[in-house]
Amino acid sequence: MSSKKVIHSATLVKVAILEPIDLANENAESLKFRIEIFQWSPNRFKCKLWREETYRLEPTFQAKESLGDKWDVKTYVLDEGLPWDDIEEASLESAFNAIIQKIEDFFSVTIERSDR
Repeated sequence: MSSKKVIHSATLVKVAILEPIDLANENAESLKFRIEIFQWSPNRFKCKLWREETYRLEPTFQAKESLGDKWDVKTYVLDEGLPWDDIEEASLESAFNAIIQKIEDFFSVTIERSDR
């Protein structure tokens, strides 16, 4: 008899959205982040950092009456510019503090938290 592989699940326990962060390059768009904290066990919390992106979509086939229509679509993508995926903490508060600290250090900003 073969044994089944055990996989674990996590629960999303906190979501925070940051105000846009302006970059030094005045032609660059502001960065908009969403932070998610997941609980994997009573003492194991991990983060995900999402960045809002806008894409312009154009259909590959077009009806006569909608010729040339384009749509802007906003979506979140996992951010790969910040080393957030190594954050693993024993509490929700320490995980959230760690990701906030990384963002503050990386962008030289101070984040005023609404939960304090």
